[in-house]
Amino acid sequence: MWLALGLALSGLALVTRVWTDIGLDPLGVAAGLGAAACLATFYLVGTSTVDRHDPMTLSFWMFAFAGLFWAVVQPWWDFDAGIPGRQVSLLGVLVGTEVPLWLPLLSVITLVTLAPYGIDVAALQHLPPTTGHP
Repeated sequence: MWLALGLALSGLALVTRVWTDIGLDPLGVAAGLGAAACLATFYLVGTSTVDRHDPMTLSFWMFAFAGLFWAVVQPWWDFDAGIPGRQVSLLGVLVGTEVPLWLPLLSVITLVTLAPYGIDVAALQHLPPTTGHP
């Protein structure tokens, strides 16, 4: 585990080029530390409650509280409802193909957010929090 942590930190140092004098953004550092604290809380609370509740129920409440938090920080009623209907160009193999923005957003919501966190919570039933996430 310590070797994996050392390799992960070394990789992060290489990617971010910490040896250069680019300076750190205090807001970015605070946001990163806040995200780390939230993820640690997610694992600790999830581990203690997954024995009593279904993983889908825990995922629902996790996203409900996150939704309430973001409704205060970034109110959804101020969002321009026409933006998801705009056409966007896809990258990669489908370059030049245009689709409405809501389609890639839907894929990110389901494949990058809901599915991984649901699987993560379900894994907490079988793994301790220190091995539940790579």
